[in-house]
Amino acid sequence: TTEVHFGENSAGAADGYAVHSVNLGHVGPWHSRTISNLNPGTYFLRVRSADDVSSAESDELQITVGQRSETTPVGLWVVNGTVSGVARLGSTIYVGGTFGRVGTRRGSGIVVDDVDGLQLGDQPHVAGVVYAAVSDQNGGFYIGGRFTAVGGLPRQNLAHLLADHGVDPFWAPTTDAPVRTLLLSGSDVIVGGDFTQISGVTRGRIAKVNATTG
Repeated sequence: TTEVHFGENSAGAADGYAVHSVNLGHVGPWHSRTISNLNPGTYFLRVRSADDVSSAESDELQITVGQRSETTPVGLWVVNGTVSGVARLGSTIYVGGTFGRVGTRRGSGIVVDDVDGLQLGDQPHVAGVVYAAVSDQNGGFYIGGRFTAVGGLPRQNLAHLLADHGVDPFWAPTTDAPVRTLLLSGSDVIVGGDFTQISGVTRGRIAKVNATTG
């Protein structure tokens, strides 16, 4: 299991904190955990990894969350059409044009609930276009397309999103042209697209990479 235990008071062990974020299904040599929407203040935390035999936890860490702005920065707002004019009056910005919707920027790939269609938690922003996605059979997804970064990490047309919505820090194969389709086959990911090279190796539009290491 991958575990993050935290609270507003210091504790001598992971079980002594008020909040316990445990991912029972995510096992392996590396993990990505995300905790969001914490109120301003100081928090203490420990990270623990455990299996049926033993467990190990980190020393206590301390983080401080600053006061959040109640508004969304202008750079995160997008419209579904053309902006023809912008005017500012005091602290208010007025935008006009041929659009019908205004919302926060979400990028090109979003995981939604298959029942109500709502977005599932905080998700990394994709800088580009997603053409293909396939489940990793562990709650996450491999994505392919025409992009340069995912969640702020450099990713050239391929990326692996983990079950907790983090970006796999190690799975980073690259292609020299867009990826159009993906297929998970056992311990491999089959990649198809317009490329002639993948991670510097010559491959004409189809390749196979290891699903764990890339």
